[in-house]
Amino acid sequence: MIKSKFKPRLFLQLFLAGITCILITSKSYSQIDTSLIGEWYGIVEQVNFGTYETRMKIENLTLNEPSGQTEYPPDCEADNIFLENIDSLHVFSETITLGFGCADGRVEIYKLDSDTIQWNWYFPNGTEVNTFGKLTRQTSTAIKNIENENLQYFSGIIPNPMSNEAKFHLTTKVNEKVKISLFDLNGKTVFSIFEGELQSHRENTFFIRSQGLVSGMYLLGIQGKTINRHERVMIVK
Repeated sequence: MIKSKFKPRLFLQLFLAGITCILITSKSYSQIDTSLIGEWYGIVEQVNFGTYETRMKIENLTLNEPSGQTEYPPDCEADNIFLENIDSLHVFSETITLGFGCADGRVEIYKLDSDTIQWNWYFPNGTEVNTFGKLTRQTSTAIKNIENENLQYFSGIIPNPMSNEAKFHLTTKVNEKVKISLFDLNGKTVFSIFEGELQSHRENTFFIRSQGLVSGMYLLGIQGKTINRHERVMIVK
């Protein structure tokens, strides 16, 4: 008959290792904050680019599964996958699914209170904070840009990317004094398009010309008392 030798030290090590694994696994899942599920909106700032609207919809917080979408102007969308959580930090990978000149990234959000999150976007490849801001919880009917509520119609930039010339159409709900300019990614005005008053419910057509500009990404800014819209413009020569 073979007698097994009981090794208390080894048993203790294995027991502690098992308990540690259980605690780590429990921590990873128990601290997932399901109150983050919902729709979030805010104005964020991108380094060397400017400010713009961001909407994030979180529908699912199961690790390594699709979680929802993020929307950026102009007409840029991304699918998100929930990667991990560390206390109040929740991390998502992002894959751009619609839009030109956009790039995939990594989104990290921190819950500041029940209706506010800190939103950070890392690029390239999640290596540095490129865009940041605070998003607030929205109801499905409340997601809109309050600053742009008097912007009745914006056609988008046609064509975009552009070569020599592009145009866009703009209509406001009220008489509005606006300044329309083209900026480089450092925020410098490179082309002044219009400055004056727009009449309500009247379609206006404006042109962007690339003469004297090099190929690259630019930012169209439409700014007024109740209107503040920014659109990316790609010039390809």
